[in-house]
Amino acid sequence: MKKSFLIFSLFLIIGCTTSKTYLKRGDFDIATDKSIEKLRHHPTNQKNIEVLENAYPKANQKDLEKIEFLKKEGKPENWEVIYKLYWNLKRRQNKVSELPDLYRETTGGKLIFDKTNYDDEILNSQQKAAEYLYAHSLTLIAKGDRFSARTAFDELEKVKSYYP
Repeated sequence: MKKSFLIFSLFLIIGCTTSKTYLKRGDFDIATDKSIEKLRHHPTNQKNIEVLENAYPKANQKDLEKIEFLKKEGKPENWEVIYKLYWNLKRRQNKVSELPDLYRETTGGKLIFDKTNYDDEILNSQQKAAEYLYAHSLTLIAKGDRFSARTAFDELEKVKSYYP
């Protein structure tokens, strides 16, 4: 009985964490997602509009800085992470664009979020990630041992998910 109450309490505390709390912690992506979810149901909620206005550009900036660093690093195995980060940017942008028009009560102005087309970057990073995984799987297969073959199979499955 005590265990179930403790587990229930833990879920309740985790579920009640507000988007503003995530913003203060620096979890900009989660803060953005939570505020978007709440704004879908209550598009005039000024607290969530404020959180979205602050968290959205910071989440994008964080992802773009990570992409820039990974590209500068020049390692071919980074392309898979870069691909996922670009998809995350596009996903976040699509979620914001699906919201109704948002207005700040203090200024009376409409919130406008910059739109960037990430399609070319997504396709480029997808191709480079697939090329790396394919080449790496071939080197693993050439080793001839069972464990390398399993890893190569997993990497070829990832290539298949990029290009069915």
